Amino acid sequence: MKIKSLIIFCIAAVGVAMAGCEKKKIDELVKWVPSDPATNANIKLINTYAWLLPSFTTTNPSLTAGQHAFLYRDTFKLNGNPNSYGGVWPGPVPYSLNPAGTFTFRMVWARQVGGLPKPAAGDTVVTKTVKLDAGKYYSFFFTDSLANPDLVVVNDDYQTDPPVGSYRIRFGNFVPNVKDTVSIYSRKEGRVIFTDVLYKTVTPFIQLKVPVSSDTLDIQRRGVGANPYSGTNLFLVLSPSSLRSYTVFTRGNPRVVGRTPTMVSHTNR
Repeated sequence: MKIKSLIIFCIAAVGVAMAGCEKKKIDELVKWVPSDPATNANIKLINTYAWLLPSFTTTNPSLTAGQHAFLYRDTFKLNGNPNSYGGVWPGPVPYSLNPAGTFTFRMVWARQVGGLPKPAAGDTVVTKTVKLDAGKYYSFFFTDSLANPDLVVVNDDYQTDPPVGSYRIRFGNFVPNVKDTVSIYSRKEGRVIFTDVLYKTVTPFIQLKVPVSSDTLDIQRRGVGANPYSGTNLFLVLSPSSLRSYTVFTRGNPRVVGRTPTMVSHTNR
């Protein structure tokens, strides 16, 4: 009886050992595969929605009452923290990796209860169907008026990095005055580099040489010649770096207190 028990024990031990070896082999074969920007789509959210309504308080103590929003891809909430006016998500340089395909994107006010999103009727303010191509980069500009919020989707159209000693730049017009078309004057270049850009329009990237020192970019309204706006802060001092790509854009609303039109930039890559 003892011999039989010993034999059974040995067989069980061998079985456990073999199972352990098989598991180890499986673990060795299963490698972690990182998300690949070349096979996924890449998106960035920029909030230029300048209105002060609706106003409500989130449960995030770092956010004051205001207009904070979540971006959803179908039913999947993308940004962890609410996105507010002036915010760029997921950050000034990185993009959010998303599967390629056609999806419904929604901007939803970040109403929260007990720290969890609890949207009410009417909180979904933008719904837009977007086709995302693998390896492509997209900027989503949340913008427009109180009565007509919009999501302007732009293909960032990266082909290659700019050569050493050069950078790429583009301009977006997001100050809601549909009668205005604006141009951008570069003091270093001594010329207009973007001409007659309409509201809710983003230009293609252009390539420029990196200046020895910072460049100042001035806003011009159509019909005023070479004179930039006077008495406003609609200019930007930019210190570009070699190989980088930048988006320069206007935001704000002259009719809204605390939302003085201004020009800002972020680095795309």
